Amino acid sequence: MMENKTCFLFTGGNEFYPHLLYDLPTPDDFIIAVDSGVENLRKTSLTLVPNLIIGDMDSYSYDLIKLQYPNTEIIKLTPEKDDTDTMFSIKEALLKGFHKICIIGGIGGRADHTFANAFALKFIHSHGAVSTIDNGKNRMYYLENGSRAFNKAELKRHYVSIVPMSEKLENVTITGFKYPLTNAVVDMENVYTVSNELVEETGVISIGKGGALILECSD
Repeated sequence: MMENKTCFLFTGGNEFYPHLLYDLPTPDDFIIAVDSGVENLRKTSLTLVPNLIIGDMDSYSYDLIKLQYPNTEIIKLTPEKDDTDTMFSIKEALLKGFHKICIIGGIGGRADHTFANAFALKFIHSHGAVSTIDNGKNRMYYLENGSRAFNKAELKRHYVSIVPMSEKLENVTITGFKYPLTNAVVDMENVYTVSNELVEETGVISIGKGGALILECSD
Protein backbone atom coordinates (compact mmCIF):
# COMPACT_ATOMS: atom_id res chain seq x y z
CA MET A 1 0.00 0.00 0.00
CA MET A 2 1.17 3.52 -0.78
CA GLU A 3 0.85 4.75 2.80
CA ASN A 4 3.45 2.19 3.86
CA LYS A 5 5.97 3.34 1.25
CA THR A 6 8.09 6.47 1.01
CA CYS A 7 7.83 8.84 -1.94
CA PHE A 8 11.14 10.51 -2.84
CA LEU A 9 10.88 13.77 -4.77
CA PHE A 10 14.17 14.60 -6.46
CA THR A 11 14.08 18.32 -7.20
CA GLY A 12 16.58 20.76 -8.64
CA GLY A 13 18.83 23.07 -6.62
CA ASN A 14 22.39 24.14 -7.29
CA GLU A 15 23.63 23.12 -3.84
CA PHE A 16 23.45 19.34 -3.64
CA TYR A 17 25.66 16.98 -1.64
CA PRO A 18 24.37 13.43 -2.21
CA HIS A 19 27.06 11.76 -0.09
CA LEU A 20 25.75 13.62 2.99
CA LEU A 21 22.05 12.78 2.65
CA TYR A 22 20.24 11.11 5.53
CA ASP A 23 17.99 9.02 3.30
CA LEU A 24 18.20 7.57 -0.18
CA PRO A 25 15.52 5.56 -1.97
CA THR A 26 15.52 1.79 -2.29
CA PRO A 27 13.88 -0.23 -5.07
CA ASP A 28 10.75 -0.49 -2.87
CA ASP A 29 10.25 3.30 -2.73
CA PHE A 30 8.43 5.50 -5.23
CA ILE A 31 10.58 8.10 -7.01
CA ILE A 32 9.33 11.28 -8.64
CA ALA A 33 11.94 13.31 -10.53
CA VAL A 34 10.91 16.95 -10.72
CA ASP A 35 12.28 18.56 -13.89
CA SER A 36 16.06 19.03 -13.36
CA GLY A 37 15.76 16.78 -10.32
CA VAL A 38 16.61 14.09 -12.85
CA GLU A 39 20.20 15.36 -12.67
CA ASN A 40 20.28 15.16 -8.88
CA LEU A 41 18.96 11.61 -8.99
CA ARG A 42 21.77 10.68 -11.34
CA LYS A 43 24.33 12.38 -9.06
CA THR A 44 23.51 9.91 -6.29
CA SER A 45 25.09 7.15 -8.44
CA LEU A 46 21.97 5.08 -7.85
CA THR A 47 20.86 2.95 -10.76
CA LEU A 48 17.20 3.47 -9.87
CA VAL A 49 14.79 4.67 -12.53
CA PRO A 50 12.17 7.25 -11.51
CA ASN A 51 8.59 5.99 -11.44
CA LEU A 52 7.33 9.36 -12.59
CA ILE A 53 8.84 12.53 -14.05
CA ILE A 54 7.02 15.86 -13.64
CA GLY A 55 7.91 19.33 -14.86
CA ASP A 56 7.57 22.06 -17.45
CA MET A 57 11.05 21.07 -18.70
CA ASP A 58 12.35 24.63 -18.58
CA SER A 59 15.58 23.51 -16.90
CA TYR A 60 16.05 20.06 -18.39
CA SER A 61 15.51 18.84 -21.95
CA TYR A 62 12.29 16.92 -22.51
CA ASP A 63 13.90 15.06 -25.42
CA LEU A 64 16.85 14.06 -23.24
CA ILE A 65 14.53 12.78 -20.53
CA LYS A 66 12.65 10.68 -23.08
CA LEU A 67 15.97 9.28 -24.28
CA GLN A 68 17.25 8.50 -20.78
CA TYR A 69 13.99 7.10 -19.40
CA PRO A 70 11.92 5.82 -22.34
CA ASN A 71 9.62 3.70 -20.16
CA THR A 72 8.92 6.23 -17.41
CA GLU A 73 5.62 8.10 -17.24
CA ILE A 74 6.06 11.84 -17.80
CA ILE A 75 3.65 14.60 -16.81
CA LYS A 76 4.67 17.62 -18.86
CA LEU A 77 3.41 20.87 -17.38
CA THR A 78 2.99 24.24 -19.01
CA PRO A 79 5.28 27.04 -17.74
CA GLU A 80 2.21 29.19 -16.99
CA LYS A 81 0.59 27.46 -14.01
CA ASP A 82 -0.50 28.11 -10.44
CA ASP A 83 1.81 25.57 -8.76
CA THR A 84 5.55 25.25 -8.94
CA ASP A 85 6.76 21.95 -10.38
CA THR A 86 7.63 20.81 -6.85
CA MET A 87 4.23 21.70 -5.39
CA PHE A 88 2.47 19.97 -8.27
CA SER A 89 4.58 16.88 -7.55
CA ILE A 90 3.79 17.07 -3.83
CA LYS A 91 0.07 17.16 -4.58
CA GLU A 92 0.50 14.20 -6.94
CA ALA A 93 2.28 12.23 -4.19
CA LEU A 94 -0.52 13.02 -1.73
CA LEU A 95 -3.16 12.00 -4.26
CA LYS A 96 -1.36 8.67 -4.63
CA GLY A 97 -1.74 8.15 -0.88
CA PHE A 98 1.83 8.54 0.34
CA HIS A 99 2.14 9.44 4.03
CA LYS A 100 5.90 10.03 3.96
CA ILE A 101 7.50 12.35 1.42
CA CYS A 102 11.26 12.99 1.25
CA ILE A 103 12.17 16.00 -0.87
CA ILE A 104 15.76 15.69 -2.05
CA GLY A 105 17.49 18.89 -3.20
CA GLY A 106 15.23 21.91 -3.28
CA ILE A 107 17.57 24.20 -1.31
CA GLY A 108 19.98 26.73 -2.79
CA GLY A 109 19.89 28.63 -6.04
CA ARG A 110 16.77 30.79 -6.38
CA ALA A 111 15.58 32.06 -3.00
CA ASP A 112 11.92 32.10 -4.04
CA HIS A 113 12.00 28.38 -4.81
CA THR A 114 13.79 27.60 -1.54
CA PHE A 115 11.20 29.52 0.50
CA ALA A 116 8.30 27.99 -1.43
CA ASN A 117 9.68 24.51 -0.80
CA ALA A 118 10.10 25.24 2.91
CA PHE A 119 6.51 26.41 3.25
CA ALA A 120 5.36 23.32 1.35
CA LEU A 121 6.35 21.30 4.42
CA LYS A 122 3.50 22.93 6.33
CA PHE A 123 1.13 22.13 3.46
CA ILE A 124 2.15 18.46 3.58
CA HIS A 125 1.67 18.38 7.35
CA SER A 126 -1.82 19.87 7.00
CA HIS A 127 -2.70 16.98 4.68
CA GLY A 128 -1.73 14.34 7.23
CA ALA A 129 1.68 13.35 5.88
CA VAL A 130 5.24 13.80 7.17
CA SER A 131 8.07 15.21 5.11
CA THR A 132 11.63 16.48 5.04
CA ILE A 133 13.78 18.50 2.66
CA ASP A 134 17.44 17.51 2.48
CA ASN A 135 20.21 18.69 0.15
CA GLY A 136 23.01 16.99 2.06
CA LYS A 137 24.23 19.91 4.16
CA ASN A 138 20.82 21.17 5.23
CA ARG A 139 17.79 19.25 6.38
CA MET A 140 14.46 20.78 7.39
CA TYR A 141 11.06 19.56 8.54
CA TYR A 142 7.91 20.98 10.11
CA LEU A 143 6.99 20.61 13.79
CA GLU A 144 3.66 21.75 15.24
CA ASN A 145 2.36 21.35 18.80
CA GLY A 146 4.77 18.53 19.53
CA SER A 147 8.31 17.45 20.27
CA ARG A 148 11.34 16.08 18.47
CA ALA A 149 14.12 13.99 20.03
CA PHE A 150 17.75 14.13 18.90
CA ASN A 151 20.53 11.60 19.35
CA LYS A 152 24.12 12.85 19.14
CA ALA A 153 25.33 9.62 17.53
CA GLU A 154 22.78 9.99 14.71
CA LEU A 155 22.75 13.75 14.17
CA LYS A 156 24.83 14.49 11.06
CA ARG A 157 24.60 18.28 11.16
CA HIS A 158 26.32 20.64 13.60
CA TYR A 159 23.60 23.25 14.11
CA VAL A 160 19.91 22.91 14.93
CA SER A 161 17.57 25.90 14.58
CA ILE A 162 13.91 26.66 15.20
CA VAL A 163 12.29 29.16 12.80
CA PRO A 164 8.65 30.05 13.54
CA MET A 165 6.07 29.58 10.81
CA SER A 166 3.32 30.72 13.14
CA GLU A 167 3.23 34.32 14.32
CA LYS A 168 4.23 33.11 17.77
CA LEU A 169 5.51 29.89 19.34
CA GLU A 170 4.52 29.25 22.94
CA ASN A 171 5.94 26.97 25.63
CA VAL A 172 9.13 26.26 23.71
CA THR A 173 11.39 23.97 25.73
CA ILE A 174 14.86 22.84 24.65
CA THR A 175 16.90 20.32 26.64
CA GLY A 176 20.27 18.71 25.96
CA PHE A 177 21.45 21.64 23.83
CA LYS A 178 24.05 24.37 24.43
CA TYR A 179 21.29 26.99 24.70
CA PRO A 180 18.38 25.50 26.67
CA LEU A 181 14.94 27.04 27.07
CA THR A 182 11.99 26.43 29.35
CA ASN A 183 8.45 27.41 28.37
CA ALA A 184 9.75 30.28 26.23
CA VAL A 185 7.98 32.39 23.62
CA VAL A 186 9.52 32.81 20.18
CA ASP A 187 7.89 35.11 17.63
CA MET A 188 8.54 35.80 13.98
CA GLU A 189 9.95 39.26 14.69
CA ASN A 190 12.68 38.02 17.01
CA VAL A 191 13.98 34.60 16.01
CA TYR A 192 16.71 33.89 18.54
CA THR A 193 16.47 30.08 18.36
CA VAL A 194 19.10 29.57 15.67
CA SER A 195 22.50 27.85 15.57
CA ASN A 196 21.97 25.72 18.65
CA GLU A 197 24.23 22.71 19.30
CA LEU A 198 23.49 19.35 20.86
CA VAL A 199 25.88 18.91 23.83
CA GLU A 200 24.31 15.95 25.61
CA GLU A 201 23.93 12.45 24.19
CA THR A 202 20.24 13.17 23.66
CA GLY A 203 18.17 16.31 23.40
CA VAL A 204 14.56 17.32 22.90
CA ILE A 205 12.83 20.28 21.29
CA SER A 206 9.20 20.81 22.34
CA ILE A 207 6.69 23.34 21.06
CA GLY A 208 3.56 23.67 23.15
CA LYS A 209 1.65 25.81 20.66
CA GLY A 210 2.49 26.84 17.11
CA GLY A 211 4.33 25.52 14.08
CA ALA A 212 7.98 25.92 13.11
CA LEU A 213 10.64 24.76 10.75
CA ILE A 214 13.33 22.70 12.41
CA LEU A 215 16.60 23.00 10.51
CA GLU A 216 19.70 20.85 10.85
CA CYS A 217 22.58 22.63 9.15
CA SER A 218 26.29 22.21 8.44
CA ASP A 219 28.84 24.86 7.52
